[in-house]
Amino acid sequence: MSPPKGSALVLVLGSISQSPRMQYHAYSLLNSGYDVTLVGYPHGDVFDGLKSGVSDGRVKVRTVEDKFTVVFKPFKPLYYLTRLIMLTILTMWEARGRYDVVVLQTPPFLPTIIIGYLCSILYSSAWFTAAALVVDWHNIGFSMFSDRQTFIRSVVRAAEVAFGSTLPSGGLCVTEAMKGYLREEFGVERNVHVLHDRPTRYMKKGGEEEVHDMWGRLEQELEGVRSKLSIKLSRGQSTFTSSSPPCRRPDRPLMLMSSTSWTPDEDFSILLSALVHVDERARKGDKGLENGVVVFVTGKGPLKEHYEKRIAEMDLSRVVVKTLWLEVSDYPLLIGEVDCGISLHTSTSGVDLPMKILDMYGCGVPVLAMGFSALHELVEDGVNGMVFGDDKELAECIVKVGKGEGVERMREEVKRGRRWEEEWEEVVWKGLLEGGGGVRGWGIAGWVIGLAGLVLGVASVSSVRIVQ
Repeated sequence: MSPPKGSALVLVLGSISQSPRMQYHAYSLLNSGYDVTLVGYPHGDVFDGLKSGVSDGRVKVRTVEDKFTVVFKPFKPLYYLTRLIMLTILTMWEARGRYDVVVLQTPPFLPTIIIGYLCSILYSSAWFTAAALVVDWHNIGFSMFSDRQTFIRSVVRAAEVAFGSTLPSGGLCVTEAMKGYLREEFGVERNVHVLHDRPTRYMKKGGEEEVHDMWGRLEQELEGVRSKLSIKLSRGQSTFTSSSPPCRRPDRPLMLMSSTSWTPDEDFSILLSALVHVDERARKGDKGLENGVVVFVTGKGPLKEHYEKRIAEMDLSRVVVKTLWLEVSDYPLLIGEVDCGISLHTSTSGVDLPMKILDMYGCGVPVLAMGFSALHELVEDGVNGMVFGDDKELAECIVKVGKGEGVERMREEVKRGRRWEEEWEEVVWKGLLEGGGGVRGWGIAGWVIGLAGLVLGVASVSSVRIVQ
């Protein structure tokens, strides 16, 4: 495709490194000929697809950090109000520039939609028309608040209803179920497209030598795993691989992985309960479990310490749960080495999907996923993964993976999946941006002329009345 060169603002009021979909938007806009400014909270590095753009200056990464309102934290209403104002000011400052397209992530819906709308007007590359404002709905904003947070939940829902269909020139959402919800509940239906999450071509299984080197770097962290499962190291061996040439050890334990943000919409206790059942089966020497089981858990979040304490208190003899925080480059290497991924995401709204599953699919790994209403748009039970409903069902799924039941067939199905690059070009470029991004509002000059016209009109009416 050969689009005109332009500038795009990608806005996320969240950690940039923990917002892969927004990074992927920036990556695709860059590849479509746009210079990109990516604004969000500081946290780690960008993924490999953006690094060349950062190096040559076509991608500017600007971070927003509110260090001022923390003093108001004991006074909740005042804290929320001042933080809202401060985030708006800081983000508007970091986002300054001239843009043809503004892409923003929701949730959080507030103040992101206000900031995005102001940017589309004040920072438009055209004087008389606003930049195209594209809202990417990752979830339903008000559903992120508990029923006890009645006031803020009501405010956010009212804002989504009032502004969701009026301010954006176009929209994206992650599932067909979400598109239906937005239409029925919020009246959002103008120029809305479903952009399913897909792995990029950068998310792929690593080579044997890269993997062996990674395990070598992690040897110190894996001391507890070797001790628990009585794994011995010989010359040239890592905990899970051998060298000359690098390959998996034949006595390697079953390896699983869950990538989590440690939030309430992922009930980690289900996995811990399932592992108690798996440990019993492993102690009995079930096929595929005789070398033990290692479950890697990556990610950071508010409930991490709570669950790490619970993990430490568990009495498991043949199962080890190991939490890790990896370098960006090591993340796909680890995924590609596990036998199966695990997703505990259930969605606060029931209409979004866990993006971490796509990372696993990108590396050719099938997934055991907690079932909920929209999951079928991503995971087909027995085809590219297995779906469970409780801890006992999850334990049975893990035992089946250990036995190898249907795993290779699922791996082959996963490899046939589409990539982000194809999906984005078809849905976002051809369906949205190629036509100008949808109906645009007035630019800054348009507002000035419109307001001037209004003032002159009022003045004219007033002067006629005075003459009469």
